[in-house]
Amino acid sequence: TRDPRYADAVWRILDSWLDANPFGYGMNWKNPLELGVRLINWIWALDLVRGHPCDEALWQRVHQALYQHVWDLSRKFSQGSSANNHLVGEAAGVFIATVWLPDLPDAVRLRQQTRQILIDEIDRQFHVDGGTREQALGYQFFSVQFFTLCALLAERSGQPMPQGYMTRLQAGYDYLSAFGEGGAELPFYGDKDDGYVLELGDGLHNVQAIPALASVLFAGSRASTSESGYWLCGAAVLPAEPDDADSATPVPALVSRAFRDAGHYLLQCGAAEDRISIQVDCAPLGYGSIAAHGHADALAFTLRMGGLLMLVDPGTYDYFTHPQWRDAFRHTRSHNTVCVDDTNQSQLLGAFASNTVDQTLNDIDEEQEKELQTALKASNDKQKTPTTAEIENTKSSVEISSIVEESVDSEASFAKVSLSDSRNQLKLKILVTN
Repeated sequence: TRDPRYADAVWRILDSWLDANPFGYGMNWKNPLELGVRLINWIWALDLVRGHPCDEALWQRVHQALYQHVWDLSRKFSQGSSANNHLVGEAAGVFIATVWLPDLPDAVRLRQQTRQILIDEIDRQFHVDGGTREQALGYQFFSVQFFTLCALLAERSGQPMPQGYMTRLQAGYDYLSAFGEGGAELPFYGDKDDGYVLELGDGLHNVQAIPALASVLFAGSRASTSESGYWLCGAAVLPAEPDDADSATPVPALVSRAFRDAGHYLLQCGAAEDRISIQVDCAPLGYGSIAAHGHADALAFTLRMGGLLMLVDPGTYDYFTHPQWRDAFRHTRSHNTVCVDDTNQSQLLGAFASNTVDQTLNDIDEEQEKELQTALKASNDKQKTPTTAEIENTKSSVEISSIVEESVDSEASFAKVSLSDSRNQLKLKILVTN
């Protein structure tokens, strides 16, 4: 709008924050990830008001604070078991700051260092098929935002990220888009704290905005229903209303999807209000040695019907205030899976630490091994040629067949989904008729 009131408000808010939070004192300087997120938001706001006159002394004060953020962050990047989305956010903050303010001390070295961290981490954080290794869908949104902002700024500064980086980032968008096919209510799994980097008008975890933004970033679309597309890619991207699409175009029926690297499967059929989508977790416990954000949810599933969640993941509740509830929401018995004798699938070693229980077995013959095999199936009796994927991972050995049944009976049509556990005799059958 170029209304000076908004620019004045930005400077006033920054000045007030610095009064209340002197460098190195208080909670707002404790968490390096928060420093990274704050750097990105400050620079975004300052770029919006660039060119608007401000008091020179105040600018020098803000400039000094930006450098203090960069200096503090660059001394304590997360390492070891904490090098997950925290490291990504920390590196992103320093990278964006040193690109936007090339006159900062040591900016060239820090820009190169954090650029390489981001290039390395996108392969470590995301599987080839785009799923997050943290086994927490909410954190995938968080990390995708960091990687996206850095990719856009790198391109505009004349040093675009390598193709491998962009390919993996696109896979991350494709993964999120696939999970949105079954309905706007996402089947979240693992931890979720609703963290985000920038709020650009699409809202938090907006699954409709993900494919729209991806079309702008990777397919060169010049119109987008995602407001983020306009803010991130500039006036060249024109806002498009959802009604602009041809309403007569039939909505394609859902198809099942296998994300074998990430260990997640979507067993799906139907279209629009007749959609059925089951997400099945056949993945490892979590990322790294402590699996910080993973839950004890091997072979757990969530169910959406008509776009609405029916059988849900329990969520996270709280990280620090109530440790007993933190453990309860991660426990196997809180998930839609088999829990034998109330035994957890993993050892809870702290608020952000888990390990698998001792699963060593004595030698068994082939017949016994067949009896212990667990299978999850979505099938119908009429299908003759099911597609089967076999997965071996640290949690289980799983066979998944995915088939959709469509009745030719003119008086009734139905879709049937069944899940069964051959070892523990757990069975679920869902019949939808219309």
